[in-house]
Amino acid sequence: PAVSRKEERRAAAFLLYQRDLLDSPFPELYDAYERDNGAPVSAFSINGSAQARSCAWPGVSISSIGLPRASTSA
Repeated sequence: PAVSRKEERRAAAFLLYQRDLLDSPFPELYDAYERDNGAPVSAFSINGSAQARSCAWPGVSISSIGLPRASTSA
């Protein structure tokens, strides 16, 4: 079944909140989300949480697979 955009945004916001709260790497959070919800994290949610984090914290860029990584440039 298709997931609504509202659910996608909720998942992205939840992952971002968990990242800030637990300071866990995103792949661990994705695994926990899948375990707890019985469904994998969608590409939209992954990109949404990574993009939100990069906008909120300068110096963080999005890698080619959508995961935030610290920027090495000054």
